[in-house]
Amino acid sequence: MAINHCSDILIRNVKIIDPTNSPTTDGIQMQSSTGVTITSSSIMTGEPFVNRLGDHLNEEGVQNVTVTSSSFTNTQNGVRIKLWARQRNGYARNIAFRNIIMNDIQNPIIIDRNYCSYNRGCPHQ
Repeated sequence: MAINHCSDILIRNVKIIDPTNSPTTDGIQMQSSTGVTITSSSIMTGEPFVNRLGDHLNEEGVQNVTVTSSSFTNTQNGVRIKLWARQRNGYARNIAFRNIIMNDIQNPIIIDRNYCSYNRGCPHQ
């Protein structure tokens, strides 16, 4: 599920499932959005919740996001926030996770402030 350039939205009772061997499967991917609430949802994908920030020059950030009463199960990463290594304007502000259950997660929380996809075009890597 992609949430791009959205504001003031509610996602409730969503169930997202991918096979455990699926490559690069993001459950909910968010960019340039504000006022997002995700509640009472279940996500079983490679990376349930991903913010990719600053992929494009002048891209707005993500802010005022709340995830509540939800579960992440049998995934590689639970919550992942990626800020690109290239200088961009992306940001992550006021992101809250409450009453989250994580089952069989390899990396529960990853915040990468120097992300570089495929090690290309990232001068600080």
